[in-house]
Amino acid sequence: MVVSMQNADESVTLPIYAECKKRGYSAVFLDTDELPKKENSNIFSKVSESLEKHGLSTFCPLAFANFCPRSIPVADGTVTGGVFEDELANFKKRHHRIGISISRIISRFEMPVSDAEGTLLTPTDLRRFLQAFDGNVFFSPQLITNYFLLSTCGSKCGYILFDDADTISKKLRTAKKLGFSDVFLIQREISDIARDIRI
Repeated sequence: MVVSMQNADESVTLPIYAECKKRGYSAVFLDTDELPKKENSNIFSKVSESLEKHGLSTFCPLAFANFCPRSIPVADGTVTGGVFEDELANFKKRHHRIGISISRIISRFEMPVSDAEGTLLTPTDLRRFLQAFDGNVFFSPQLITNYFLLSTCGSKCGYILFDDADTISKKLRTAKKLGFSDVFLIQREISDIARDIRI
């Protein structure tokens, strides 16, 4: 079970345990987009320790690994620059056991590229762009992601990076090869391609 720890306190422990028991879950990913601070680090530490005493395994964001020594840290595997396998290998070197969260990439980047995330698109947006630009789709072995160029967009040219079932499958196989203990995918991101993902 994935639980958002945004603005949470220690009182979440018993409801989490009760929900896991009801659903038959044995592990909890305590997730947040926040950076570690004294207060939230304390809460992460206490909640993870308490859940473990209740017999549940816990996962935490990589940034909170030092505060939750019994939790399995989870790295963010969203890579839009560099080399996907090298990024994962660097995470694995620093931790004996580590999980990875792989988000499906569908992003537009305009030149010059100003940020690593780009403009997030939906699968519907992607289909529209593919139809409008009738572009050739290429595969980047470094990113393990597909891309195509927006070659007719006037003065603001750029490209779109996107994952499909094949690239997600390749990323999962790469994580497995490197020895990641667990992989997380977001169901709503992959619902239209989930049946075709193969490890």
